[in-house]
Amino acid sequence: MNRKILFKAKRIDWEELPKDQWWVEGDLLHTRYDDIVLISNFEDQLFRCDGNTVCQFTGLHDNTKWRDLTEAEKESFLSDWNYREDRKNKIEDWSGRKIWENDIVECNKRKEECGLYKVIWRKEYADFGVVPISNTCIGQYPIGFSYGKTLHGRDYKSVGNIFDNPELLEVE
Repeated sequence: MNRKILFKAKRIDWEELPKDQWWVEGDLLHTRYDDIVLISNFEDQLFRCDGNTVCQFTGLHDNTKWRDLTEAEKESFLSDWNYREDRKNKIEDWSGRKIWENDIVECNKRKEECGLYKVIWRKEYADFGVVPISNTCIGQYPIGFSYGKTLHGRDYKSVGNIFDNPELLEVE
C-alpha cells in the first residue's frame, strides 16, 4: 500500500509515563465510549487513549534535520521497523518529523507576522491545511502545496501540538 493512514492519540495513563511514551501511533479502533479509543501499534499491542486527542498523519514530514533531534528521538527512530524495506530504520531513512493534525508548526515561507499555524483537517476541501494562530492573519492554506510557496510540508517545522503545548495557542 502506498498511502499510509496512521493515527496517534495520547494515552490515558500518560501522567505516569516518561514523555516519549505519552503518544501512541498506529491504527485507530473506536469503542462505544466516544472519549476512549484504542490505538493498535505495529507490535500488535493495544493502548487505551483519550479520544479527544486523536490526530491523523497528514502524510507529510517537516524540515527537521537528523542533527537537530534529541538522542532519545534518534534512538526511537532507529529502533522502529521500516515495513517498506523490511528492516530497522537507518539514518538515511530520516525525512523529518511527521506532521499531524493538531500540530503547531512554523513556516519559513509565509508572512513573518503570522508566526505559528495550527494543522487542521479541511472538510470542505478534503485535505489538511494550516490556519494562523495570530489574529493579524486570516485564512486557511493547504499544507501540501500552495501557489509554489510550499511543497510537501518541507517549509514547515513542527514546534508542538495543541494538547501538550497550549501556551503556543495564546495570541499576544
